[in-house]
Amino acid sequence: MRKVLALLIAGVLLGGLAAGGLAVPLCSYTPPESRYGALDLGFSYRSFDDQYRDNRSNTIGGSFVLDFLNLFDSASYGYNARANARLSYNQGEMSYSGLGTGNYQLYWEKGDIFGFGGAVLRLSSAYRAPGVNIITGSGYGRFRDVTPLAKAMRIGGMLLEMKSLKGPLPDEALLAIAQEIGRQVEYEKLEQLVQKVAELIEKTGLVAAGKLGAVELLRIEEAIKAAGDKRLCGWDIRAGLGYEVSDPLGGPPDFLTRAELNYATAPSLDSQLLAKLELNSSFEFMENYSISGLVSYSQRVSPTLSYTASYAFLRLQQPGAAPQPLDIHALELKLLFTGGAGWSLTADLSLQRASDYEDWVKEFSLSASYSVF
Repeated sequence: MRKVLALLIAGVLLGGLAAGGLAVPLCSYTPPESRYGALDLGFSYRSFDDQYRDNRSNTIGGSFVLDFLNLFDSASYGYNARANARLSYNQGEMSYSGLGTGNYQLYWEKGDIFGFGGAVLRLSSAYRAPGVNIITGSGYGRFRDVTPLAKAMRIGGMLLEMKSLKGPLPDEALLAIAQEIGRQVEYEKLEQLVQKVAELIEKTGLVAAGKLGAVELLRIEEAIKAAGDKRLCGWDIRAGLGYEVSDPLGGPPDFLTRAELNYATAPSLDSQLLAKLELNSSFEFMENYSISGLVSYSQRVSPTLSYTASYAFLRLQQPGAAPQPLDIHALELKLLFTGGAGWSLTADLSLQRASDYEDWVKEFSLSASYSVF
């Protein structure tokens, strides 16, 4: 089964990446400022009543999941915050887990070299106490929110499908529209931004009726306000030293080292590729360290259907543990069916195996979620 899923994930990854280029590559766009935010909430429930009167195999369970990302980047400074949490109930037992990070960075002479400071918070019902780390260091690179250009392209494609345009908008017009959408916070009212976008489109001379009507203006406003379809590009590498204020396993505080590589690209208007590699260790590197990696690819197939394929890896070595580190591999394929007003239904197929497992853990689930913004 794992070979079938691995081949399936590889197929959708390669298929999506080969889905054709764009006249204006999304990642060539540099917005005035990058303001990227996403908050997703998910809920799943499972109930099973067996055929026995003693209810020996009855199962009642469910989970609530939160994923949050907020990023701001300007010429001289930036910050980001990430959080994911899960609250689960199974057979009368409640469990929870969560990870939160926050970083603030200052760029040297408005270039790509930066110094940063941040904190990491880890929570779990399996921990003795919350884990808190404080980290400072330096790095190189930037991330850019290219969602404004993606919205500009969608507006152009939408108007073309409505036959409101004689032909596709030129690259210069798309970039000009994207710049205005990227400055949305500077407009007092959304209607002012919509009017500016309409003026830029009409200046191309491609509007079939010479001027956009009320229906086209409404569709442009809907495209600008639409949640989801966020697109992020860029990369950074960072390294630093930290201090473990609180050890979740009850150990004494300790000094830490940390290195991290992050990468994001949008191969097409409907796709997003994210990758992350992270190393954490104490000064006794061979006795206490963790290495983790994640690759995730998302592709929108149609307005109502999209998928995400991902692979995650973790190697963990702790003092006093087994001489061999613990390795964990996880493969996952999600199908997302989107409804109106932010609601969606997700089908999730996953495989997971650790070095101390006898076999792969196989799981299939259906869940409902709501995208807040």
